[in-house]
Amino acid sequence: MWIRAAIYVMLSAAAAWVCNRVQLEFRYEDIKDYLTLLSGVSGMVFTIMGIWIAFLYPNALSRLVDQQKVVTVDFTESLSDAKRLERIVAAILISALVMLGALFFTLGKLVFVPMSFYQEHRMIAKSSALGMIVFMTLAQVEAVFSVMFANVMFINDLHWKRQERKANEEL
Repeated sequence: MWIRAAIYVMLSAAAAWVCNRVQLEFRYEDIKDYLTLLSGVSGMVFTIMGIWIAFLYPNALSRLVDQQKVVTVDFTESLSDAKRLERIVAAILISALVMLGALFFTLGKLVFVPMSFYQEHRMIAKSSALGMIVFMTLAQVEAVFSVMFANVMFINDLHWKRQERKANEEL
């Protein structure tokens, strides 16, 4: 995971450098719709994966509410369930961070743009903003692919268990 994050940082830095190098001009209005879309996708992933956890892993969710009440969830028999839950939680965390990034991005626009410092270093600020957006996009794409992968693996497990049950019934 840290390697992917480092790659995302490098790609984001490269995008910021290119933006600064070619003096790419854009306005906040140009990226406002994109930030809205990015936040919407983050919210979708956050919601869907939260429902997955509540539906598939009720013991894990119950443990968050009352740690004394529920026995720790045991995934020793099924490593695939543990990996799936890990991917789902990672997608939720990434989406939450992307939502926070969009929130702070918008706050930064409100606070820093009127300042004289921003006016003096406008191109560096815009390049950094583009780098931040590239980073959030890459992270959100990873979260969406995690959602897709978790769903495909769930369907595969259902088919596998159905076939296994059918084979046991034939014996």
